[in-house]
Amino acid sequence: MNTTTTTDVCLILEGTYPYIRGGVSSWVHQVLTEVPELTFSIFFIGSSKKQAMEYRYKIPENVKHIEEVFIYETFASEQQTPAKPDVKKRRELYSIQEAFYLEPDPAQRVMLFELWLEKLDSLHGNCTYGNLVRDESAWNMFRNVVEKYFRDEPFTDVYYTYLFLHAPLWKLIMNRHHIPKAHVYHSLCTGFAGMVGSIAAHYSQAPLIISEHGIYVKERIEEINQAKWIHDPVAEHVNLSRDQSVLKLAWIEMFKFQAYLAYEKATTVTTLFSRNLQLQLDLNCPREKIVIIPNGISPQKYATALRHRQQRLEKENAMTVGFIGRVVSIKDVKTLIRAIAFAKEKYPSILLKIIGPTDEEPDYYEECLALMDMLELNAHIDFTGRQEVEKVLADIDVMVLTSVSEGLPFVILEGYAAEIPCVATDVGACRELIFGNSPEDFKLGAGGRLTKVASPEQTANALIELLANRDLLIKTGKAGYQRLQKFYREDVVMQKYRELYYTTINKPLPSPTPLPEKDPFWTPTMKIPQRKNTSTSTT
Repeated sequence: MNTTTTTDVCLILEGTYPYIRGGVSSWVHQVLTEVPELTFSIFFIGSSKKQAMEYRYKIPENVKHIEEVFIYETFASEQQTPAKPDVKKRRELYSIQEAFYLEPDPAQRVMLFELWLEKLDSLHGNCTYGNLVRDESAWNMFRNVVEKYFRDEPFTDVYYTYLFLHAPLWKLIMNRHHIPKAHVYHSLCTGFAGMVGSIAAHYSQAPLIISEHGIYVKERIEEINQAKWIHDPVAEHVNLSRDQSVLKLAWIEMFKFQAYLAYEKATTVTTLFSRNLQLQLDLNCPREKIVIIPNGISPQKYATALRHRQQRLEKENAMTVGFIGRVVSIKDVKTLIRAIAFAKEKYPSILLKIIGPTDEEPDYYEECLALMDMLELNAHIDFTGRQEVEKVLADIDVMVLTSVSEGLPFVILEGYAAEIPCVATDVGACRELIFGNSPEDFKLGAGGRLTKVASPEQTANALIELLANRDLLIKTGKAGYQRLQKFYREDVVMQKYRELYYTTINKPLPSPTPLPEKDPFWTPTMKIPQRKNTSTSTT
């Protein structure tokens, strides 16, 4: 791969493509293959090299370069050793860094962060992670910050939180000049990827697009609040809930700033559905930058499954429920198992196929098996393991999702492609997928049923309602199919991203394809704020 070519787009990815399958990775591969006339580079941010052993996708020819940084690998010896020269300049660097920590206004913090980068550049490499944690001026900065925010915390807890929090940031900042050159940068979340995109936009003055499938800050806050590795003393002097320490707050504030920085530097921010848009607004993303573009799939890919399912339903009674996904706690498979226990009392022929990997949370999988045994459901539940989705859809009558959190789940769309209605919890975009998102969409009717989170009885009742009523089953399945065809087709979605790329690069579309009229998702009309085109500049 050419490491010097300036590509049309640099995708900045955190822990996804090309090492992980599904979700965001599937979307990335869609873009790369469906927009073949543009060239791409990739800046991949991973945790460790052990988690990135082999590509899970065949890399398309229009990907010209992949750069990788593993943020939780041990620092090389030269980064652990403090550099000697330029003590005065490093003292100035730490002064800016202290001002950044103490500044409450996020807009001012963005300015200080960019000033800090410029000061770091002036050191020409004479500053390492060893300097950051051992220089006398760095220690003075750290003590002043501790005095301001962490006075009542054990000093060692604060110190090691500081080290662990700053290590991945320093890894990325040290690789700022290795970000591939591109005419536009596209970060697939805020967080570390958003920060890298913001740094690239700062240096190159090229435009930045931020796309969020899930809201990164929200997801990280949920993880941090449950984390066992962050020491969590009760901090009554902080105006927060008692279960949130100031050390956890430090992590949360880092992710919030990364989001603010990404939204501030971005020309366009895309999101999947209206709930996410509201969360972005709550995080101070300007409304005029936000565009809703949902996920999409190709219905033709599932045409055989659709035909076989229709033929089967002409001969057989509906009885099979399908869950397609990972057997992990966030999918709340236990609620689904309990729902089948309720449903079999009213519908004894019901069968649940749980289709997906069971090795990501092995303890949770064992708990699911134990629950199934306890409820005597072995004859009603089948864990099939991984299967090709197109090959299993023909045998499913109703799709089900009992997740406690979702973005815009592909599996509902895949079910719709085979006219399979879905019973789903009211999370993420599930409400919009089932009931619609606009007056035109609402007219299509419901593509299934919606339930509360962690409600096995509601899930059971919804499943029985659809399975026991053939006319309703067919009606809801056709409504879902029509919704997919009208609003969630892959070619329509990819055309929107193609137009976004060309408009942002300020490049004419080679063969413009008109988008459907009255499209509720493409709002506002494409009026992308333009930055000065400096396509020959580099990072």
